[in-house]
Amino acid sequence: MIEYFNGNSHLSVNSIDKLTDLSQDEVNFLACGPQDLFFEKLETMNRELERFGLKSIDVTNKWNWKPGSYDVIKDYMLKKLQLNKKAMSIDKIMTRARDRMNYMNFIQRQATEMEFEKANLKRLGVGRDVDVDKFIETSKKFVEDTIKQCQAVSTMTENKVTIVPYVDISNGRNAILYYDVTLKDLTLSIFDGREEVKLIQEIPLQNIHIIFNTSLRHKINNLNTSFSVTGIYDTEGPNLAYVYIARGYRDTNNYNTVCLDKHYDDVKKAFNKNNLMMLAVTLMNWAQYYNIKISNPYNQPYMSHIGMPEHFSKEYKAAIDTSSVQLNCSAKLKKYANSLELFEFERDELLESVCNNHKCSVKSTCSLNQDIVKRQIIFKDEDFMVRLEGLIGWIAEWIKLSYLGENGDREAGSFAVEGWLGFTPASNWGLNDEQWTDRLMQKALWYYASVGETQFNGYTYSFLEDNHLLDREPIKVKVDNEGTDEEKANAIKLQMMQWASESRG
Repeated sequence: MIEYFNGNSHLSVNSIDKLTDLSQDEVNFLACGPQDLFFEKLETMNRELERFGLKSIDVTNKWNWKPGSYDVIKDYMLKKLQLNKKAMSIDKIMTRARDRMNYMNFIQRQATEMEFEKANLKRLGVGRDVDVDKFIETSKKFVEDTIKQCQAVSTMTENKVTIVPYVDISNGRNAILYYDVTLKDLTLSIFDGREEVKLIQEIPLQNIHIIFNTSLRHKINNLNTSFSVTGIYDTEGPNLAYVYIARGYRDTNNYNTVCLDKHYDDVKKAFNKNNLMMLAVTLMNWAQYYNIKISNPYNQPYMSHIGMPEHFSKEYKAAIDTSSVQLNCSAKLKKYANSLELFEFERDELLESVCNNHKCSVKSTCSLNQDIVKRQIIFKDEDFMVRLEGLIGWIAEWIKLSYLGENGDREAGSFAVEGWLGFTPASNWGLNDEQWTDRLMQKALWYYASVGETQFNGYTYSFLEDNHLLDREPIKVKVDNEGTDEEKANAIKLQMMQWASESRG
């Protein structure tokens, strides 16, 4: 058995060569023949019986109903028509049963058709069980052909397409065949135009993983069958999106719906013929073509790359909205940094390096990059940084003494920081007290480098005033509550510089 994720859940499956070693029961479930239509009707009937908590019914090898089957149907009728329920009158019993008969039309048709098929099979002398030897030979040929085709696909596409088949036979007649397809080392070609189509950009793609699933028994017996398909854009680094695979709720990168666009009919044809080479070529064509004027995908092409690299064509840049590129890229880069548990200065460093490495042509007008540059400029303001470090260091020590320690209350400390510094630190940062205050220092420095000196002065003054620290020794500074903002700011600067110089010895 093989542990396998089918895009929705983890389950145990087998490699396809399991089909060359089947038991009689497995053969009976998987084989198709004259018996198939009868057993489909029987499955429908048994699902209905199961809804009412009743046992399944079945037939003997001679197509007679097994003992007890009629009693099960009688019990079903009692429950379905509610004949076993109490009633206030004889008329009520009959009226209720008549009304409930309206809900039996479908299942009654299934019963009629099932009896017809059973009688026909009995008349023709068809056995209940399928010819084991014949079916195993069919299965063996299917397995050999499928494996051979999968190997050919890998060779002919130079491993750009790989197909791995799995089977899940745990559900009997509802057994499933999976084709696990990986597309890699491909390039998405972006075209523009309707009558005169022009290639305007090529975008390297990361791995595309697609899972097809279909009825195993129909596939083995070479019957046309429907299939479902799900996929994921298996990216490394920032969470990019592929144009033809839907994104999950809140832009999560999970297995989701695949749009085969105009290639659906070709995929269906190749799938029904079990022509895996044709399927591989069709999927390569599907994966690498996008027309801005015609294609109607789940995601725009700019979501498959970082920013807007300088080397991208003028035509492509002109066709894509710059603000959308910047908003999408910023959100993905921030999410990526958070997934690496990078914060503040480390995050700025990472994001700036990503923008630079991709040589983004729109970073100068991108708010994410502008904020990083702004903080870098502020960090070079020694006067401001001296006062900022002095205040935050003092408050961090205050927090440590007042709210941390063995009997401390980090949640209360977080509320205090929100009032004094203007942002809320997480009370569950998962750090010890010393690390918590260090983290607070980093967060505060980064935060005030983002919001600027004006807001810093406003929160600082409120903190000093609320805690009666405006005239703290050794600096005798008194700020009138009615003073101007400039007077308050100057007084605060003096006091913060004094604290900073004292803390540095």
